[in-house]
Amino acid sequence: KISGQTITIKALAAEEGKLYGSVGAGDLVRAAEAQGLDARKSELELPNTIHKAGSYAIGVTQHTTRATTPQ
Repeated sequence: KISGQTITIKALAAEEGKLYGSVGAGDLVRAAEAQGLDARKSELELPNTIHKAGSYAIGVTQHTTRATTPQ
């Protein structure tokens, strides 16, 4: 479960904190999986890619699967 967890991503940045590149949902998923967490891009509520170093709160929508029995 990724909800409520802290994920740390290391990236190169200029002195003022601007990243050389950006951090997106795919980067978050890979970092979460490296920390042993189960994450999917479709569950992350990331409105834009991250371009500046800092701490960010990312929303998580957990999709549930419902089993149905044919009648």
